[in-house]
Amino acid sequence: LTAPGGYPVDRAWAPPGSVRELARPADGVRAVEDAAQHGDDVIKLVLHSGEPLLDDATLTAVVGAAHQYRLPVGVHAEGDGQARRAYEANADMLVHVPWTESLSDELLRAMAGSMTWISTFAIHAEAGRERALDNARRFLRLGGRLHYGTDMGNGPTLVGPRPDVPAQQSLYTP
Repeated sequence: LTAPGGYPVDRAWAPPGSVRELARPADGVRAVEDAAQHGDDVIKLVLHSGEPLLDDATLTAVVGAAHQYRLPVGVHAEGDGQARRAYEANADMLVHVPWTESLSDELLRAMAGSMTWISTFAIHAEAGRERALDNARRFLRLGGRLHYGTDMGNGPTLVGPRPDVPAQQSLYTP
């Protein structure tokens, strides 16, 4: 679910019908109702800076409707302030560890109490990967939950293991 014209509407790798654009809160509630009726098990929202963004009212309406149906909400949060917006809207997870900004310990502590993150480290270039690893290490130290994910096959990335990406063995060390 994204804003009109938002990411990933114009991406060649996004099959027709895989993205739903929400112009207002009622569109978001309707999208959640449709997802629940179709038996979907998660609602995914997109907050991607540099592209049109969902407004706060629509973001909050989607999360509220999803929670009424007991559906978790995962957010693709990219860009300054988008991870905070996801947290403040009561989203359940970030589908990527934040890599575009370093989050404050205060925000990480709050997120650790209520959110799960998905790793996807291999999709990021070196600087973004280092920032993501730092955010993840601090999130884990504060009690956060991190699940493994790759995002491989999305965009130009190939499906399968990435031997060119160094192992993240030190992720759980202090």
